[in-house]
Amino acid sequence: MDNADAFGYWLEFFTIISRYETPEEREPFLGQKLPDKLIKDIIDNRCYNELFEYVSKQNSRLAFFVLGAFLMNVGAKMSQDLREKILDYSSWKYEENQLSENIEERKKHLSDFRKKVKNYKDGVKIKFSIVDTIASRNGDHTFYLPINFRIIDTS
Repeated sequence: MDNADAFGYWLEFFTIISRYETPEEREPFLGQKLPDKLIKDIIDNRCYNELFEYVSKQNSRLAFFVLGAFLMNVGAKMSQDLREKILDYSSWKYEENQLSENIEERKKHLSDFRKKVKNYKDGVKIKFSIVDTIASRNGDHTFYLPINFRIIDTS
């Protein structure tokens, strides 16, 4: 698993969200990314359960990491159940025997991510320091993945 897999999840979240946006909401932003405030509203009020169900079916810790980062990036709600899953799946017990290099770097990023998840307050955006960025054109959006998942197998 690496950032390409994480990016795939990130894109799928936008695909799910797009099924819930109305033409009236989309039209003013044709050719642009929807504003975070609108994305947050759509997630909080229309598609949170579908996003959670989607990651639950992926059989991947990475999917939960990425959903957590995605929700915090726009300030959307995060249920206690999701928070607990992310904290469990990001525990060092899953990591310690996987890495032969970048151990200290991974510990630092994982610790920072876990702190953000633990302290996250719905409605407050959290931006991540960009360690590695992937950009891709998909229709009328350009997406950036603001967290490095490459240095660990999160399956």
